[in-house]
Amino acid sequence: MAPSCKINSIVQRRVCSTLIILGKSNNSIVCDSCDIIDQSSLVVKMLRLWVIGLFLILAGTFTGVESTRIVTVTVGQQFTIGVSAVEKSSETAVECILVTSQNEIISFIPGDEIDAPRRFQVLDDKDCSVAVSDVNTADAGVWTMSYQTETGPGNQTDTVLLMAREVNASDGENENEKDDELGTMLSAIQHFVREEDAIDISLDTSVGEEDCYVKAPGGELTKTTSEFDMDGVVVQTSSLHVSCRITIGPIYENLLGTWLLCGESNNEMRCQPVTISWNDNNNPSAQSASSIQPRFEHSVNYGLTVNPGVSSPSGFGAVTCHVVTPSGENLVITKDTKYRNIARIAFETLSLCSIVFSITDADSLGDWSIYGKFRSARNQQEIHLPLRFTIYNEENPYEQAYNVTQLSDLRQTVILKTPLTVTISDITEVDNCLCETPSRKVYNLENAYELKRLKGVELTVPKGETSCQLFFHSITADVLGKWRFVGKFSHGNLHTQKWQRVYLIEEDPNNPVIDDFRTLEILSPQVIDTKLDTTHRVTITSTRDVENESCHIVTPSGLQYAFIAGFNLSNVEIVTGTGIECGVELHVYNTDMIGDWTLISRATRTSGTTITHVERRRTFSIHVEETLATGNPITITEGSDLYLRLPETTDLYKTCKLYGPTGEELSEKQYLIDEIHRESCGYIIEKVNLSQSGTWTIVYGKSIIYRSNIQVNVLEHVQLAVQDQQWTVGQSVNMTMGPADAVYCNLYNSRRDTVFDDFGPCRVVIDRVTSDLRGQWLIHVGVPGSIGVQYQTFNVDVLSPDWRPFVTTEVVEAENTVTLSCSVSSNYVVKACKFASPEGHILLANQGVGQGVYDGASRYETDTNGLRCKITLTNPELRTRGIWRCAVHTKDNTGYGFLTYYRGYKPEHNSNSDRYDVTVPYLRSQFRFYSVTEGENSILSCIISAPIRYCYFRSPNGTVFNVGPSLSSDTYEYVGNGFDSGECGVKFHQLGIDHTGPWSCSVGMTNFEERTDTFEVGVSEPIRVFHTWRSGILEIGAIAGDWLPLDYCRFVRNDGLGFNSINPPPDYYTYQWSVYEGKCILAITDPTRWDLQPWTVFVKVTGETAERSDTTGVLQPPVEPNSKASKMLFWMLGVTMGFLFIIAAVSLIPPKNRKWTYNQATSIRNSFRRSPIPTQEAAQNDLPPKV
Repeated sequence: MAPSCKINSIVQRRVCSTLIILGKSNNSIVCDSCDIIDQSSLVVKMLRLWVIGLFLILAGTFTGVESTRIVTVTVGQQFTIGVSAVEKSSETAVECILVTSQNEIISFIPGDEIDAPRRFQVLDDKDCSVAVSDVNTADAGVWTMSYQTETGPGNQTDTVLLMAREVNASDGENENEKDDELGTMLSAIQHFVREEDAIDISLDTSVGEEDCYVKAPGGELTKTTSEFDMDGVVVQTSSLHVSCRITIGPIYENLLGTWLLCGESNNEMRCQPVTISWNDNNNPSAQSASSIQPRFEHSVNYGLTVNPGVSSPSGFGAVTCHVVTPSGENLVITKDTKYRNIARIAFETLSLCSIVFSITDADSLGDWSIYGKFRSARNQQEIHLPLRFTIYNEENPYEQAYNVTQLSDLRQTVILKTPLTVTISDITEVDNCLCETPSRKVYNLENAYELKRLKGVELTVPKGETSCQLFFHSITADVLGKWRFVGKFSHGNLHTQKWQRVYLIEEDPNNPVIDDFRTLEILSPQVIDTKLDTTHRVTITSTRDVENESCHIVTPSGLQYAFIAGFNLSNVEIVTGTGIECGVELHVYNTDMIGDWTLISRATRTSGTTITHVERRRTFSIHVEETLATGNPITITEGSDLYLRLPETTDLYKTCKLYGPTGEELSEKQYLIDEIHRESCGYIIEKVNLSQSGTWTIVYGKSIIYRSNIQVNVLEHVQLAVQDQQWTVGQSVNMTMGPADAVYCNLYNSRRDTVFDDFGPCRVVIDRVTSDLRGQWLIHVGVPGSIGVQYQTFNVDVLSPDWRPFVTTEVVEAENTVTLSCSVSSNYVVKACKFASPEGHILLANQGVGQGVYDGASRYETDTNGLRCKITLTNPELRTRGIWRCAVHTKDNTGYGFLTYYRGYKPEHNSNSDRYDVTVPYLRSQFRFYSVTEGENSILSCIISAPIRYCYFRSPNGTVFNVGPSLSSDTYEYVGNGFDSGECGVKFHQLGIDHTGPWSCSVGMTNFEERTDTFEVGVSEPIRVFHTWRSGILEIGAIAGDWLPLDYCRFVRNDGLGFNSINPPPDYYTYQWSVYEGKCILAITDPTRWDLQPWTVFVKVTGETAERSDTTGVLQPPVEPNSKASKMLFWMLGVTMGFLFIIAAVSLIPPKNRKWTYNQATSIRNSFRRSPIPTQEAAQNDLPPKV
């Protein structure tokens, strides 16, 4: 414990505050040299201490970060730390990072509060500034503030070395008088370490020999004499580079804090402060990341300067930069250090440790290493770069050094009498080119002509290029062997020498060159199943990290060929191109190409700075297979023996193999050899089972593989199960009996008459069932895969015509529901049932399903009396009143029932109002009008909500057609579900035009009441054509008889001209809209005489497959008007009108005048006749009377 001293003045307090940094440890502060004798000594000491403080402030720098500020505060006070991103770098801080002296990391956003003790106060909403209050002795140490921007770490850091002073600290005297003579304080160094680490602290030899002193945290300055003994400290000897050096470690808790290594020479002292802290306070033993780069080997000469460096990852800044000498000294390089021939530059680049080595003598050579400790706010990483400096020319160490680059050896397989070029390139200018022959003769550019004369090899610099080239015009046996090829290049002070060993090896496919040093990489194999006379390509694709050196191919016979000049392998071509590292095209023209091949690529793979020699191999197999014609599938019953063989014999029968349906080869224990058909690869598989169904394969052959696939279907042993039959008298039967895949069938009826005897399943076709068919029938069936036939007897029961499943109906009404149910006897198996509402809506009964007004249960329900189908109506509407129909479908037939639901409403029965009475069944036709095409099938139907006894239809001409399920005719037949369903329908095979008009449908009910309904039937011709004049325009066309829409029309003239309505020729046009109305019209404005001849018109009705057609007749040209006849007609019309006018005038004159007029008219008329000349008397009588 240092003696306390009383500080009487502000100056003394400032001096002591400055010196606190020399004794801070374990929250204790030592204030040295506070014994003040007089004012002059006080001034001297004060000036000396202020100089020390000034050096601490100006030189207190942590390498690679902002200068360290030394802040001294009294316990309980506050200090401020922060950086301004906006002011200095036009950046925007998005996150601030504060690292305390205890390595506690606190991050916050500018302007936000910190989730930490309240003594941290954020001062600015844009900058990273924090006021730390209530400082205590535990806060002493290095504090750092940094920040993150949107693009990464910020460029500024504020580092504070905080010194905390006790409030009541008293002055005292230091027992060690050297503490007040510390002199120059060098830049502070901080080490972030883990447990068991060891660190070096050293002073350079720039001031010569020194006495060395060490001060531990909280300790005293102690000289490193021979009796020096300090826990955890090893004193190292001085050397060419260091005057004082200590090693601290292995590090543990008590060795943390600020250390001093001081050196004294000529009464001048300098000190190196070093602070040691845990890299991870939470886990002091945690290992920090570390990486070692490939060794940097550099040929040097005396007087040369070399400047290697290491850089940090993004977001890291350098904490310390180190140089490890060949003797193992670990030197930390700062701005203040002056180690011999070693300096650091580019301090402004935080993420770089750039070291300059001056090569002056042999001590500058050897194995060195530089490394940087880079740290972000959260972690630390070390990056090492080993160095090796070798003298370029030991005989003349000052000769210009070339940086020698050893290129990878080139092992070139060659073919005699082929050319070869080897090149060494660089981006700088060529100084010289050299080569050494297998006979150890050396040539350069000056005597290269001798090499060409003796060996036929040129050593040149290609015109306009920066490379050395070794060109072999024609490979001969005397140039085979090991060559050494060297190129020297320079650019300014950059001198590079590249050399490469070149091995020329004559290709020997039987003994190829094996590169044992390469790493083998097996690529995915490839199988080529092909045929003869085909071509296939196989390649090894190139990748970014792989650089190809050579390609090779191994044939099925084991010979290996390189892809070099003169390559000549039959039916194999080399393939090059983008993305192809090595590739070939193989022409499979003969059996020599069949077998296993290997494509080889020898290359180098680069991963970071590591280069690996690899050999990439891709094996590929060429299989030529021919599939023989597949025979008929074999169908066999399980338990039988299976015989398999090829369709023809083969000389290669000894190579035959048999593969089962699973694709696996069968062993000899799984089959027998069919000795009779041995040369056809005959096999016998005994007692096959169902699992052996599938494709069996017989394979044989040597180079070419032949394959025969045989489909085998193993059938389960079939037991005949023909069910007993129930038929109805008068019913027609058309059905298949026995297995559907039967090969042969024979059927006898109860009278043992042959009903069917033929291949395939039995077919029963009976026009009308009669009661004599009742009895026991016999059936014989031959099934696939079986030799013998099986037989079975079964019974046929013939029922009366009116037989149906008896349906019982029931209607149960509740307050707001009505349940309609239909049931049949339990003797029947009901498959489905449905209900039809009075409006004709069909409702299927499904368990637990409801919809719309029919919400609730709609399900099957069984009870002890049979199986019941019912539907429940919830809140039924008026439209649900009336007669419902149910249909119950059983295994054998379908039965119908009717239910009347009127909900308290039952009108008086009146035949005139039956149609409107919902409780009385009435007959209604399916349609009120039927449009029928002449000659086509037509169906007319009507239905009533009750069972009926009979049914008939009456046509317009009075013909009555009686129909029923058991009645049939050549021209019509019954359609419907039977009389008990209330359905009456007739299907006419054809109707004529004379059937157009009113029809009626009549039914007889079970109570013998008869109901009738009427409807209209219109029968039209399939097509009607026309050929006519309309307003001087010729029109040809057709109308579909039933006016159905058309897809198109076609017109064919009598002379063969044909076209369609979509694309008519010029001067012909069609009305496209008319096809939608079932009509086609072709208009001709200027017809020719051919247009008046007959036309055949075709129409395609939408939905029909065939066209309808008809032909028109000949059309006469229109009569031209006669001008002479017109004039005569006009003259006669005028005379008539004049005559009528005269008659009207005569009727208006007096009778006497009228008589005269009449006589005059008579005379005029007679004048036209041949008569004698009138006498005088007669002439007088002709005068008009007097008036």
